[in-house]
Amino acid sequence: AAPETVGSTHAFKQKAGDALDHRMRAMAEAAERLRALQREQEEAWRFISHDMRAPQASILTLIERQRSRGPVDADTVAWLDRIEGHARRTLALAEGYVHLARVRSGGLRGQVALNDVLFDAVDQQWALAGARQVRLSSEVPEALCVAHADGMLLTRALVNLIDNAIKFSPPHGTVRCTLLCQEGRAVFTVSDEGPGLDPEAQAALFRPFGVVASPALPSPVPDGLPSAAAVQGAGLGLSFVRSVADCHGGQVGVRSTPGQGAAFWLSLPIVPGASLPMPT
Repeated sequence: AAPETVGSTHAFKQKAGDALDHRMRAMAEAAERLRALQREQEEAWRFISHDMRAPQASILTLIERQRSRGPVDADTVAWLDRIEGHARRTLALAEGYVHLARVRSGGLRGQVALNDVLFDAVDQQWALAGARQVRLSSEVPEALCVAHADGMLLTRALVNLIDNAIKFSPPHGTVRCTLLCQEGRAVFTVSDEGPGLDPEAQAALFRPFGVVASPALPSPVPDGLPSAAAVQGAGLGLSFVRSVADCHGGQVGVRSTPGQGAAFWLSLPIVPGASLPMPT
């Protein structure tokens, strides 16, 4: 080959290599900026959560002090109840932001027995179920069902589903919580005997702040507890459940017919061959 041709080829390769190196550096810098923005967002959520929780906790303390001073008139009782309800909803919203930040960061993964996850979630909701006169039942396989997952996030997601099921159940109704493991996947299902949901309502459920009114809310409820209409919250609960499913390579959905209750399900991959006999 002529010297001029060899020189031109070498120069072209050098320019192409320099351009590729420049693009790779730019992509690496962009990826680092994105990670930095994600870290800043997570920190902002944590600060917001703290700033939201502190004053609400103070409000609840002041309410308890006011009640401890002795009997008050009916109007004052009603106002204190309303203020307490708003403060507790704000606390729940702040807690939701903390969990969302953990989801965004990918969570803390490890080998988790999903049987225990379901039992823990049910245990956390026994008090609420008893207060609302709702029966809780749980059913898991005889063998351990193991997943590579963040157990705390999965438990929180199930708590959200069970919480909703209890709130929309009639007194003396039953909320059934089950775990099924087969064909490489685990499926949690939480079903209730509430008013159910029409297709339009189901489509809006898992969007952030997608609070949906049910066609017929259970009544009456025990004294001192809010109706289902008053406890729907800010709509982060089911959006959080979907985020947890997504970060575990899973799915979430609902089966429901108006007037016939609802069954919410969350599925995720399990560790092949990791199902072991339950300890006796």
